[in-house]
Amino acid sequence: MKVLIIDECFFTRNGIKHYFSKRNVRHEIIDTSSIQEANNYINHSMPDIIFIDLTRYCREVAHCPHLQLFFISTRSCRLYLYIDANYPDKERPIALTNNCFILPKKILPWVLEKTSLFTSRCQVYFPTYKHSLCSIFSSQEQKIINYWMNEIPNHQIAKKLSISSSTVYSHKRHITEKINVKNRIELFFIYNILKYIYEK
Repeated sequence: MKVLIIDECFFTRNGIKHYFSKRNVRHEIIDTSSIQEANNYINHSMPDIIFIDLTRYCREVAHCPHLQLFFISTRSCRLYLYIDANYPDKERPIALTNNCFILPKKILPWVLEKTSLFTSRCQVYFPTYKHSLCSIFSSQEQKIINYWMNEIPNHQIAKKLSISSSTVYSHKRHITEKINVKNRIELFFIYNILKYIYEK
């Protein structure tokens, strides 16, 4: 099994590698400090599991072609996207899609422990959707997220989607509950990653 670690921090990359070697896990482990380098590697040899720190990209509103290419190229990989923030406020990774999980960096050791036991039992630890194209958000919720993050008011979103303003509000509440964030600011931080995952 091939594991790719993408993190600007040498110590984190080394820590993840050390974690696997300490447990005699027989994975081929490759690490890199940038998405550009990772994309070159993925182009030649597709990993099975990828751990990637996307904290920096959560802070960048501008479009990043390297990140876009990364998500297009890794649809068949198991992705663990971690961010150095207190949200999503969850003790286990959240499945954004069937193969893509998001988690706060603080629970990375728990994920590594479960990943080092990578067998069919993993479904217990990391439940996924039955259909490979499934997402935590419905297509309607994805539209609402895009409008919301682009600061379009509820009444205009309602008009665009032919629903009531109260339904828009209800969708927003469900969205924040699903991703375990408290408000629009926290969601916007994560949205800078989500926009690539749910890109049409």
